[in-house]
Formats: sequence, structure tokens, C-alpha cells
Amino acid sequence: MRDQTSNFATIAAALLMTAFAGACSRPDFEGPSWEDESGYALYEEGDIYIVVATTIKPGDRRAFTDQAEELADQLRTQEGLVLFGFGGSLTKGTAQTLSVWRDAESLAAFMASPGHVSAVAAHAGDSEDFATDMWEIDGADLPPTWDEADVRLAAVLGE
Repeated sequence: MRDQTSNFATIAAALLMTAFAGACSRPDFEGPSWEDESGYALYEEGDIYIVVATTIKPGDRRAFTDQAEELADQLRTQEGLVLFGFGGSLTKGTAQTLSVWRDAESLAAFMASPGHVSAVAAHAGDSEDFATDMWEIDGADLPPTWDEADVRLAAVLGE
């Protein structure tokens, strides 16, 4: 299990660095309810899940990437998480997250966790263009798309 966790951390770091070094990164999802071999989320049709998309232009990209790696480790064991992915764009200088949660309580627990609170505080002063959006999704429609997240986040930013 540790080797797999180390591999996930390496992959997450590589994806974040690719997001800043390449034109755009749309990585695969991972998480406790994501089935890599078949490429679908383990879901219950008719169940409603919460999708959260965020975008940020971090001032210190390296520090942000390091912090994101730590949060990825936390997310892998976070109660109520279905799946998550990191992405971003060099041309915009942005980092993005897309996650799916079983319920509002699980999401609230993650947002109030010391790791997440610390990450937000560490980058609040030097980051720009932060936006987040949340919406509900039926289990039959999992996973959400990065394209939908882009449209929703652009609307929040007034683009």
C-alpha cells in the first residue's frame, strides 16, 4: 500500500508540475471510489453527490505544489470523498481541483481540517483569481467533466 501511496504522490506532483510546465493538464481522477481499471466511479444511481471545482493563480507555484501534494495524501483517506483530480494551465498560471463528495458533512469536515485550513491561509495573501463552485450530480452522471468545471469557474470569475 505504501508503494501505491508513494506512486500517487509522485503522480500528483508530476501532474501539478505538468500543469504549470505544459499548456494544460486534464489528469485522470483518483480516490477511494474511483475504479481505475474500468474507468468509472463506484456510485449508486439516484444518489446525489456534491461536486466542488476550484481554480487559483498561486503566487508561489512551488510552495503551492508542495502543499497540494500534502492535501492529496489527506484526500486519499478522507471520509466521504468519492474522487478528486488536480489540473491547471501554464498559459493562465492556474491550478485547479475537481472533487466529488458523498455529502455536505464530509465536505465540511475536509474544509475545516487543519491541512486544508493551513493551505488556504498559506496562499491567501499571494494568490489571485480564486474561484470555487459547487453543484449536485447524480451518481449515474459521474464523473463530472473538467469542461463543465471550466465553464462554471469562468462564470464565477466573470469571464
